[in-house]
Amino acid sequence: MNGVWIMEKRNVIESEIEQLLGKTAWTHKIQEKQADIYRKRGDYTEILKIGLSAITSSGILAVAFGVDSFGFKVVTAIIALLSTGVNLYLKKYDFTSMEKEHKACAVEWLGLREDYIALIADIRADIVDDEDIITRRDELLNTYKEISRKSPNTTSKAYIEASKALKINLDDLISEDEINKFLPIELRRERE
Repeated sequence: MNGVWIMEKRNVIESEIEQLLGKTAWTHKIQEKQADIYRKRGDYTEILKIGLSAITSSGILAVAFGVDSFGFKVVTAIIALLSTGVNLYLKKYDFTSMEKEHKACAVEWLGLREDYIALIADIRADIVDDEDIITRRDELLNTYKEISRKSPNTTSKAYIEASKALKINLDDLISEDEINKFLPIELRRERE
């Protein structure tokens, strides 16, 4: 009877570790998607900046070489103003730095995810005792909290893109099937 009770306790702890694995995998993917969003925004605004600068330069050259239309001068001035606005926007939002910050954070989450997988593998291979499991779980939980604390905020768009990328429905609790999708085939649980 005591052995069954100990196994049930171990299963509860393992289930908690699996939930943390699932949350870690989700957060990793969300941070990755946020980095992708900032990369795309940065690329788009840089292209816009270059295009507006080129048009402004062409307009100024046309005026310098004798195009003397009031409407042309107004359009050139408006485009120059838009170009200035884009430049100011890019000074406020450094998308390259924001992308790097989210990528670095995603790498930390990825490392933690791999640590959870290693712990689950050790548990299922029965090569760690209960004390070690609890110690390692607590260490990983502290790491989880630390990475969470310093992780940059993400947008709902990143969350939606992560959801599409992982092809699972979101829920506060992550099902065993969802956990199994994150685990290598050899570590997946087969339960009735």
